[in-house]
Order: sequence, then structure tokens, then C-alpha cells
Amino acid sequence: MSIWILTHLTKQIKKYGQKTVGFVRASQIIASYFLPFICGVSLHGEFRLSRTKKVKVTVECPEIIPLQSIAANQLRMAEEEQAGHKFRWIIPSMIFSVFSVEAMANVYGSQLFKNQWKNFESTSIIGKIILVSKELGIDADFSAQPWQTIQEMIKFRNWLAHAKPHKTTATHEVPYDTPNEQLPRLFPDMKITTYSDFESANRYADAVRQLELRWTHGVMTKNIDIDLVGMPQYTNVS
Repeated sequence: MSIWILTHLTKQIKKYGQKTVGFVRASQIIASYFLPFICGVSLHGEFRLSRTKKVKVTVECPEIIPLQSIAANQLRMAEEEQAGHKFRWIIPSMIFSVFSVEAMANVYGSQLFKNQWKNFESTSIIGKIILVSKELGIDADFSAQPWQTIQEMIKFRNWLAHAKPHKTTATHEVPYDTPNEQLPRLFPDMKITTYSDFESANRYADAVRQLELRWTHGVMTKNIDIDLVGMPQYTNVS
């Protein structure tokens, strides 16, 4: 289209350029063909300047749903796993439930306390849960459920993150001349496997759901909007 216009302009300028009004006519031709494309749209011989704006789109994506999905998926995988190997799925399910609790505390806290939340980012998970719950008028009673399980979840997370070696001992009475190498082999007890049961994993997942229900009810009661999915925010940029 632009090539045709330039060719047409060349012919018109050559045609009118030989006359006394050639320059004026050539200018009119240029204005007629180029300005609509440069400045806007020509409607019935009138020009309308095009307008633009800059808009910054911001999305703050909470990670609660992916973390909860991973925890649920790991538990399903554990159900299909052979006995003796289920813990490799159950432990990740439990730890991702703990991650879900901390993510939820950060999402609610950052939106309830706004810029002040940065002062609480280094607070313990339990401390964040207490802050958010209090802001929503909820009593975090750690002698009752689901708070008891949540406290257990935090201890489990801390133990797993800072796991230390531990000893397993056994005493055998054998004939004096028995070589030590012939004593029954001692298999150490792995503490991590003591958590590998479906009951604990299900309790952890249920505690996350119960906490979410209580906080959701709290924000509804106080008529507070909490973005849990990442709604876009629009800002005009000058």
C-alpha cells in the first residue's frame, strides 16, 4: 500500500510541479496521503489525531494453590507406591502442606498490613499466623485444632530443615570369644520414617483447609478483599 502511494505521489508531483501552483498542489497531495497515516484517521476530509496511553499491568501471584496441589498429588502417589517406599511421597506431601500455611500467612498478611508487612517478614510462621488471625478477629488457640496441628507442622518443618544425626544403640550378650563382626547387624532407626503415615499427611492437609476457612470467614465478616488468584492491577503511566 505504501509503495503504491509513493509511486502515485511521484507522478502527481511531476504532473503539477510544472505549473505555477505546482508546489502548493504537491504539498496538498502529500498532506492528503501522508498525514492520515502519520497523525490519525481521515474521515470525510477531516483529520482526527490518534491518542495513545501507557498502562502498567501488575499481577502479584500467590503460590497457595500450586503448593496445595503438590501436597495433594504427592499423597495420591503415596497410595500407589509399594509398602516400605511410601514415605518418599508422604514426607513431601506433609512439607508442602507446611509451605502452604506459610504462603497463606504471607498472602493475607501482605494485603491486610500493606507496606507494614515488611516489618514482619522475618517473624516466625507461628508469629505471622497469630498476627493475621488477630487482625481478622480470630483467636489462635494452640491448645485446640487446627492450631495444634499447625504448631506440630511448624516443628516438623524446622526439624526437617535442620536435621541432625542421631545414634541408635543395641547391647548383645554373647560368648567371650565371639568376633564383634559376627554380632547382629544394627540398622539405625530413621526418624524421618516415623512421620511416614497417611494419618499425619491427611491431618496436615486438613489443618491447611481449616485455617483457610477460618481466615476466609474472617475477611468476609470484616468485608475485606483478599486476592488469592492474582488479579491484574492497572496503572496509567504518564
